[in-house]
Amino acid sequence: MQISKKSLLSIILVVSLLTTALGAMLVEKTLDTHMRIKPTVMLNVYDTDAVTPLTFIELGDFTLGETKGFPVYYELPITLTYFVNNSDQMAWYVGFWVENSPAQVVWGIHVRKGNLTTEHFHLDGVQADWKIYNQLIESSYTNADPTTQYATWLLTVNVYSTAEFGEYTPILHVGAFDTPTG
Repeated sequence: MQISKKSLLSIILVVSLLTTALGAMLVEKTLDTHMRIKPTVMLNVYDTDAVTPLTFIELGDFTLGETKGFPVYYELPITLTYFVNNSDQMAWYVGFWVENSPAQVVWGIHVRKGNLTTEHFHLDGVQADWKIYNQLIESSYTNADPTTQYATWLLTVNVYSTAEFGEYTPILHVGAFDTPTG
């Protein structure tokens, strides 16, 4: 008796399907896992138009005893400010510190969210000491109101009459923190 190729292929197909269906699991191991889904954090610092990224502030020349403000000197009503914006998922607190500043120069940060009272910080530029604004800068995930998702700020630089002459390149740091105490 001779089996046709078609019949042989049919028999092989049926046998392979039965073998697969009748197969049994011999051993199983379970593994615990861990994962976290975290919000992303994005801090943007903008110039006075609230659109152009702020990457450099030209402080210019100072004389002993002089104080200057950026973008303007702090006086009411405030008409021109820089912006720090939260454009991502996690709400945070904004902080500032300055490094490489000459001694006897005090940096002032004046920051405000919405219509809240302006908070003032003094940075000496010698200690790596973050000063953190105590108002939460919301994100669109935590508060849909866009007025809660940014803060405005000004900078003042006060050169004491005892400061040393020279050329300096201080660095102003702006950071996002998950607590108001850093």
